[in-house]
Amino acid sequence: MGPAASVFFQPSEGWVGDVIPFERDGEFWLFYLHEDRDDPMSGTPWSLVATRDFVRFRDRGVALPSGGPDAADFNAYTGSVVEDGGRLHMFYTGHNPRRLGPDGVTPLQLVMRASSDDGGATWKKHPESTFGAPEGLEPGDWRDPFVFRASEDEPWRMLLAARHAEGPERRRGLVAQMVSDDLIDWRPAEHFWDPRRYVTHECPDVFQWGDWWYLVYSEFSESFVTRYRMSRSPDGPWLVPDRDTIDGRAFYASKSVERDGRRFFCGWIASKEGAADDGAYQWAGTLSVLECSQNPDGTLAFAGSQEDPPVIWPAVIEKAYAQMEGNDYGNIENWHPGGAMNTFSGDAGLDYVPDFTGTDIDTLADDFESGEAITFSTPPNGDDNEKKELIQDNTLVSGHVYFVTSVDRENGTVTVRNPWGPHTDDIVMTIDEVNDNIAAVHSMDLDE
Repeated sequence: MGPAASVFFQPSEGWVGDVIPFERDGEFWLFYLHEDRDDPMSGTPWSLVATRDFVRFRDRGVALPSGGPDAADFNAYTGSVVEDGGRLHMFYTGHNPRRLGPDGVTPLQLVMRASSDDGGATWKKHPESTFGAPEGLEPGDWRDPFVFRASEDEPWRMLLAARHAEGPERRRGLVAQMVSDDLIDWRPAEHFWDPRRYVTHECPDVFQWGDWWYLVYSEFSESFVTRYRMSRSPDGPWLVPDRDTIDGRAFYASKSVERDGRRFFCGWIASKEGAADDGAYQWAGTLSVLECSQNPDGTLAFAGSQEDPPVIWPAVIEKAYAQMEGNDYGNIENWHPGGAMNTFSGDAGLDYVPDFTGTDIDTLADDFESGEAITFSTPPNGDDNEKKELIQDNTLVSGHVYFVTSVDRENGTVTVRNPWGPHTDDIVMTIDEVNDNIAAVHSMDLDE
């Protein structure tokens, strides 16, 4: 399937529940609990949507199906994905309302595992790896396994949303912990965090950023918010920042993923009954992603990109422009950037074609130093690129647009960037390479 049509992704049939983000080879895999609200229930699978920029999404359908009406994983609920030795391991919560715990009333919750040896194309379930809550913890609250390793020479850890079997009803919540040397056999360990607060602490997530460790959890209470704690060690003590929430009531079950030093929190915005503002919140809704920044004191901030200007905006603007042009990316492929810049600014700007008129370093330097925005367009896909050496050696991409970040008049070079994000490198071109490889130059004074 092609890219989804909305910044806030939602499958064509159903809603996005808890998101389990995983990064591989620069691509974000966003597994999510696919909620269809069938009556009777048909079982919850893990579906998968992939993205590189959190703007364009490719829906890959069901990744892990429901086990069926009689299986322990009739509902495949939240968990995590890790990679070890080339094998992917998926840990998830198995739940079936027909399988009851010792009290004969509460359905069991179980930790279950699947693995993939083909890069996530297919997953094999391992029912023999299933286990429930140890003694002293409620068997009906044993979910959301999050697996990580604090260092390469330490065992794997599994954190779980759990509850003490005894104590005040609304203050039994804790983050339980299991450990393993091989991701297959697990043994109980000291509780990871046991504040004796709230019903449970759902969807635990732990990561290190610089000198700080962070514990993220979703508070199962009347507040229903995602919070975080911070520590100098993965074993605590966990400090409470003044502003400890990730967002508000409607953004829930947020878990994080990192790429190139940037961290993103992925959760869901709840839909409301009757699609009305005054309707009651429902479970599941649309995907929402927040980028996180780290303050000097270690606290977290949730706002725009850390880049100036925010690097996600080129992708957002491109998507908006595609929607304006018939909601189809195909309508803006090989599109001249002047058209888009004119749409957003009202200024036609200046175009010239190096192949025919040539351009010189002084003209580019004068335009750049006067504050004009300058873009370079490469030849369209499929054109004869015999002399386009920088395209043939993959320095440039055909049918693409780059923006100029500096012009060095003295050395006769121009530096451009790919708007795909901060993981792309600067490209320095001589003025001869500009004339030989660029199909069109567009400049515009955005201040007018």
